[in-house]
Formats: sequence, structure tokens, C-alpha cells
Amino acid sequence: MMRFSVNLIPALAVTCACMMFSSCSKKDDGPSETRRNLVGNWKITGAGGDMNGNKLIEPDEITPVPESAAFLSTYAADGTGSGIINTGVFPINTTTTWELGNEDKTLKVVYTSSSISFTRYYQIVNISTSRLTLADTSGTPWTFTVSARQ
Repeated sequence: MMRFSVNLIPALAVTCACMMFSSCSKKDDGPSETRRNLVGNWKITGAGGDMNGNKLIEPDEITPVPESAAFLSTYAADGTGSGIINTGVFPINTTTTWELGNEDKTLKVVYTSSSISFTRYYQIVNISTSRLTLADTSGTPWTFTVSARQ
């Protein structure tokens, strides 16, 4: 009888350890809330610069974008997208690839048009299902864009 219980203890310990390690594996819960909110069509409604260098968006640093101008961005779930910049002179169409980083706090976008390709890095200042504020951290001073869901 004693022999059975002595062999049972290591077996139970191994079984418990296996159960603990298998339960710690990361579950795939699907896309993050930030990713779900970002996917879709956005129109830039305001833009500005961090003129005092405090890395904050202040109301007097944001200028509304005129309704006649079209600054549209589309983010698809597969990490691709498109953009249109039309100030009334001529439109610029871009294709994009994008990815979230730094625990969904940053956004990297690669823009490609017929003649040029460039990369921008943004801090996601805030995001919801209807509003997106990005700080372009690629240069100094930071520039901000505020977008509304289309």
C-alpha cells in the first residue's frame, strides 16, 4: 500500500504541472479593441502642430480642415488600406500597409503612390468607434490629426 501512494505523488505532481502550463498558454481572443476601432474609413477633420513642444493637443493648436478638402484614410483588417488627399488642385491616391505596435499605442503606416513611398509613425492619442486622434511622431514638432468615422 505504501508503494502505491509513493508512486502516486510524483504522477499527481507531473499531471498538475502539465495542467498549469497548458492553462497559461496565450489565448487568441481575436483583434484588440484598438484594432477593431481603427479598421474602417476615416476623414481628417482637424490638424495642427505641437507649437509649444509639450506633446499635448491643445484646442488652439488644432485647425479645422475645410469641408472642400478631402483627406480620407481607410484601414482594412488585413493591415492594408488606402488614402486620398485632395486639396482641390489634384488628388493624391495612396495604398497603405499598417501595423500597430507598443501594445497598440503606436501606428506605423507605409504610404505608396505612383511616384513615392514613405513611412510615418504615429502615437495613438485616443481612439473610439467614432473618433481618432493621432500624433505624427516622425518629426519635430509633432503634428496632430483628428479624424471622424465615415
